[in-house]
Amino acid sequence: MPLLNFSIANSQVTDNGFKYLIQRFEAIYLKNVQTGREIVEGMHFNFSNNTIGESSVRFFAEILKKFHGFRSVDMRSLLMKGKNASDSGYSELARAIKENNSLVELDIRHNFIPEHQIAKILNALADNYVLSELKLDIKTRRTPNGFSSYPI
Repeated sequence: MPLLNFSIANSQVTDNGFKYLIQRFEAIYLKNVQTGREIVEGMHFNFSNNTIGESSVRFFAEILKKFHGFRSVDMRSLLMKGKNASDSGYSELARAIKENNSLVELDIRHNFIPEHQIAKILNALADNYVLSELKLDIKTRRTPNGFSSYPI
């Protein structure tokens, strides 16, 4: 039976631990592709409530571009380390949303995401016809230019 749910939520995983898990996942995925094994479709991945660096979000976004088997990803309440940590990580996430054709649900609530990155994520939805549920909160921030101030 293939792995359908993978959660490291609330695990206090470090950047190195997170990257190691993602690298192992990628290695297993590539081995399955090379050997012609069935690829898991519809996997649920939860890494919410952890403190990671933006490089980990960038790293995950790269996997999201390559692996088209995730059905849902829960990234709630990530405490990003470093100054302006979320900028390039969420930029890469927007690119991954644009390219991924399997992700149906993405939860990025309770994160500090700069409004220009929110705009990139929302604009990425124009090129993604699969993602049907984006959970995002922008209550305490100004709505990005070009988007309504009405609740999403």
